[in-house]
Amino acid sequence: YKWGGGGMIGTPTDLIKLAKGYFDGFLTDDILAELWTSQQTNDGEATGVGIGWRIGHDFMGRPIRHHAGSMNGARSVLILYPDEKTAIATTTNIRWSSAIERNAQVLLEALLHSDPKKKITLKSYDLKGTFKGKVTETKLHLDGVQGYLSAPEALKEWFKQETIERLPIFHLHHDWWAMVTPLGILNLELVFDEKNVKGNMQLSEQSTWTFESQ
Repeated sequence: YKWGGGGMIGTPTDLIKLAKGYFDGFLTDDILAELWTSQQTNDGEATGVGIGWRIGHDFMGRPIRHHAGSMNGARSVLILYPDEKTAIATTTNIRWSSAIERNAQVLLEALLHSDPKKKITLKSYDLKGTFKGKVTETKLHLDGVQGYLSAPEALKEWFKQETIERLPIFHLHHDWWAMVTPLGILNLELVFDEKNVKGNMQLSEQSTWTFESQ
């Protein structure tokens, strides 16, 4: 049953057809409210999961209803944006990619809201920061609305990619950038002033990479 629901014989188009049923009146508002209301534990604590849907927010703070899963040979995600009546689905032919939900969110941000006006001239910064308690040293190289960060050793270990040297980045809008990593495309925040830059990227709920120019 998983193969057709986002597995090896399912497609993103199939998943978007499912999403349309939630936006075109096939289900009543009362049913949607029931499906999209978080369940509670016996002591009243919200679980963050409704009936078949996880309840949350994307990295920009917008409400989302989503679910992801995997089986041998495939991993998929479907994210619904109730306020915008928009959805995005992605599938990949690997068994596991822990960042697939945020990968889809950043892709949607690029498709619908990207407005790269941060015309930064050619610049390079030496950065120092921390990741999982380890000191990181890296370089940020920018040329207009794109560039790259050199991958510090701590992130190479996290990605399990010892040979990766550069993490390409592309400007979305304001302080938000898209970063291409071995886990997928993740959101990166870069805040500039006249001479310095600060940044952070959340790789998981427990792990955030923070850094600033020296």
